[in-house]
Amino acid sequence: DFLAVAEEDHQTELTRLAESAVERGVNEITSGEQNRDNDFNVEKKLKNENKIKNDARKKKKAQRQNRKKSRK
Repeated sequence: DFLAVAEEDHQTELTRLAESAVERGVNEITSGEQNRDNDFNVEKKLKNENKIKNDARKKKKAQRQNRKKSRK
């Protein structure tokens, strides 16, 4: 009988603590931090800049390929 009463006290204490923690945390609306999504935005390059880079890369590759072909 003593064991049952001790277990019941323990259970009610845990239950009481859990309920108070949930009520304190979930049911309150707090201001919180402001939205900081802008801190993580990546600047996008213009399509024109990418095209210029790609064209230059292709031109260099073509020059390398031509040099290889001329050696043979």
